[in-house]
Amino acid sequence: MKTETQHKILLVDDDHLFCEMASDLIFHFIGARVRVAHNGAEAEDIVKDWCADVVITDTNMPIKNGVELIRQVHSNYPKL
Repeated sequence: MKTETQHKILLVDDDHLFCEMASDLIFHFIGARVRVAHNGAEAEDIVKDWCADVVITDTNMPIKNGVELIRQVHSNYPKL
């Protein structure tokens, strides 16, 4: 049984199948809790209420792309 703190990862990609497979792999190999968003705007809403340790994002997505998302997240949550 793991005793260390479970990491929290926010995975952001508009490809639903990729998100499902990647989140399963991340949980299986790292044991991290994973939340998924399918665009940058959805990810911003999650970050407000869920303190992730890491954000992994695609760069080319609808509504708000990954570069805009990272700029916004870094500006509001510089330790993330």
